[in-house]
Amino acid sequence: IYTFMRKRKCIALANLKLTGYNDKKLLKKHFMFLAENLTDFIKNLTLTKEELSNKIILKNADMVKKALTKGPVVYITAHYGFWEISPLATSLKLGKINIIVRDLDNKTLNSLVRKSRERFGVGVFDKRGGLKSIVKRIKQNESVGILVDQYPGDDKGLVTEFFGRKVRHTEIAAVLSKKFNIPIVVAFTDKKDDKYIIEFTDIFYTDDIQSSVDRQSEAIENYIKKDISKWYLVHKRFRPWEKYENCNS
Repeated sequence: IYTFMRKRKCIALANLKLTGYNDKKLLKKHFMFLAENLTDFIKNLTLTKEELSNKIILKNADMVKKALTKGPVVYITAHYGFWEISPLATSLKLGKINIIVRDLDNKTLNSLVRKSRERFGVGVFDKRGGLKSIVKRIKQNESVGILVDQYPGDDKGLVTEFFGRKVRHTEIAAVLSKKFNIPIVVAFTDKKDDKYIIEFTDIFYTDDIQSSVDRQSEAIENYIKKDISKWYLVHKRFRPWEKYENCNS
């Protein structure tokens, strides 16, 4: 994959430069991590509730449990570490969760990923048309999970800073938080040995949409800096300002 996926290598290397990590050793480390992540995903397809539950360690969960006694929350995370296991683990340990995703273009792969994501009662809704269903779930006292670190589109989201550069960031989590007066919970999932570590790094309410988006972006940047090779570098995060012109073939 590292040898032949020239376009993806180009995007990843561009992102490393844009974030200040101009190191080809990190590029190779990233592709090794992608392989590990894929292998992990396949292995987990057959995990039972009990098996997964025994593999989960929560960090700083008390503040989340306290918030959940008052109602649902909006979990946000990034394509960092072992993000695919996050909703399953959260649903098992902290209660029902519904996630907003973008369906994959490949129908076969999308079917496999959706089947994995829907295990253990997790609700899965495509962001294209699924917002009404998510609102309904919140009114039913169910929490929501959103990946917020990818490029939403030239005319979508709000402009914020990420690694000192302008990016567009989805405002969905902030809007839901403000509309229903529920907190945003920032969480990341990594792995040590055979245990998944879900770390909750921040929890806050939204008074101002822009300030909320800025805080989300900063929280993600700070966590990615722990090991940028575990962030999904093969995505054109810095569009539309960065054109990735050399990565189109």
